[in-house]
Amino acid sequence: MGATTAPSTLADTAPRIVVGPRWAALPGPGSPHPGKHRVGKYDPVMTSTPIPELAARSKAASRLMATASTAEKNEALLTAADVLEERSAEVIEANAVDVGSAESNGIAAGLVDRLRLTPQRVTAMADGLRQVASLADPVGEVLDGWVRPNGLRISRIRVPLGVVAIIYESRPNVTSDAAALCLKSGNSAFLRGLGQRRQLEPGHRRRAA
Repeated sequence: MGATTAPSTLADTAPRIVVGPRWAALPGPGSPHPGKHRVGKYDPVMTSTPIPELAARSKAASRLMATASTAEKNEALLTAADVLEERSAEVIEANAVDVGSAESNGIAAGLVDRLRLTPQRVTAMADGLRQVASLADPVGEVLDGWVRPNGLRISRIRVPLGVVAIIYESRPNVTSDAAALCLKSGNSAFLRGLGQRRQLEPGHRRRAA
């Protein structure tokens, strides 16, 4: 694998908030918060970039995330919440296409309901992002400490893990919750929603029904 260039600012690592394979939150004008974003149609990076390259990017981003300040992380979360609400109509419209595709492919009713977005669910997702922003920053918290007989001071301190990879059902609220928690704890989020082919397997359908 070739060398990976680390991002220079937190804005370079701003997470794309995916609610379906066609839409994402991308950097752009229009947000009331500095780390500005816009919602755009179909980001090919998400579908055509090889997994190893995405993993390498996540690793590079994790180095910056680990040193991001509490203010920077909170600003990113608040920006994401604002964008989600501002463009909720477009998000729901795109989600309806994904729901229709799932239904036409025989996805279990329970899974389809988890995939479906409503105005209330979008609002709940945005509220969740703001709630995470209001939480205390765990990075740097001293959990314990002691002094050795030789005078050496030892402390147990919370630090970021680095890259957190999560595989989950295609649930938009999980995407926003997982990304928010990873960001607030100074980690890079590497998220993978289950594809329809996996969900159509008989065993998976029985478990989800």
